[in-house]
Amino acid sequence: MQRTSRVVLSLTVAIAFSIPSPSQVTSVVIKAGSPEDIELQQIGTITDSAKRLQAYKDFIQKFAANPEAAAYGDWQLSQTLASENQPGEALDYGDKALAVQPHNIDVLISQANAALQLKDDSKVFDYAARAGEAFNGIGNAPKPAGMSAAQYENQNNDDRHANQSSYEYMQALAYNVIAGESDAKTRMAYIQRFNGAFPDSKYQDQVAEYAILTLQNLADTSSALSYGEMVLEQNPKNLPTLLMMASAYIENDKSLNLEKGITYARRAIDVAKADDMNVDPQRKLSGGLAYAALGYAYMKQKNEAGVPNATAAIPELKHAAVLLKDNRNACAPVLYELGRAYATLRHYEEAKAMLSQAAEIPGPAQAPSRDLLSKIVAAHH
Repeated sequence: MQRTSRVVLSLTVAIAFSIPSPSQVTSVVIKAGSPEDIELQQIGTITDSAKRLQAYKDFIQKFAANPEAAAYGDWQLSQTLASENQPGEALDYGDKALAVQPHNIDVLISQANAALQLKDDSKVFDYAARAGEAFNGIGNAPKPAGMSAAQYENQNNDDRHANQSSYEYMQALAYNVIAGESDAKTRMAYIQRFNGAFPDSKYQDQVAEYAILTLQNLADTSSALSYGEMVLEQNPKNLPTLLMMASAYIENDKSLNLEKGITYARRAIDVAKADDMNVDPQRKLSGGLAYAALGYAYMKQKNEAGVPNATAAIPELKHAAVLLKDNRNACAPVLYELGRAYATLRHYEEAKAMLSQAAEIPGPAQAPSRDLLSKIVAAHH
């Protein structure tokens, strides 16, 4: 997701208030008509890129005693370098601006865009998260003396409104980095910071899904389950999390708890409403997986003789197979389990029909389906 950097070539005049902004989000303020203002406007008329770059460097040296003006010059120089496809140098100058204005969302956006040019995901994420942290710091500073509560609240609201679209953009950048990160430990570190920088994110369901999968990849089952419980406390209808919690309790021997797994699977079925006529494909898939989880749970419930509860499992697995019929990869394990359930009840013709279908679908279920089918045929030909 790209957004064009805002290159300011002629200074939009900002008049400084006598009372400083109480929020964490900051902006450079240069007095109208000041020598800095006049020179920046002159630089803005320079059309030659090389000359404009040198003019900004001269400006930074000339007004080094004015940190705000120098920071503004560094930012403009950074954006100009980025537009000239020199993102590495652009980041260096942008970081100088951020040393003076660490909570300036406009500068953070420029830096994130330069990092995108470099394909440096760690820097993209850092700048994006810093912008989120700055935005969510609005209103956290003490109310300045001499400012009424109403003025303070209005200023905070103005800051939020002015920076909302930038906040949304940076949130999307941070999420894209999480989605593209292959290293589990790095991804988990990103997720933890994302949750603080972007609370109540519109991506919270997807981030929660990544978090639980990441923790499972790290073999941290207890943390994955705790994270899932936390997510569902905040959003009890988070369908991906309900499905993953059902799977974790039903299929993972380290966290096996069939009753909990069945509860989460039923909650997922209620949320998915997969049997509704106009249900979208994703909810239909989720519903099928939830019914499959129920069937797997019942097949793991065994009597004193160690025989699976196939009678309870078969209706759930059949329902799952109907919902998943358009997704062969998802349906194949269900067909195999159905074949196993029918075989447990000695309904061998039904078992052979299910296993024959599963045996034709490439994937993890193919070999065990063929093996079980061969054993049934050999024993009951």
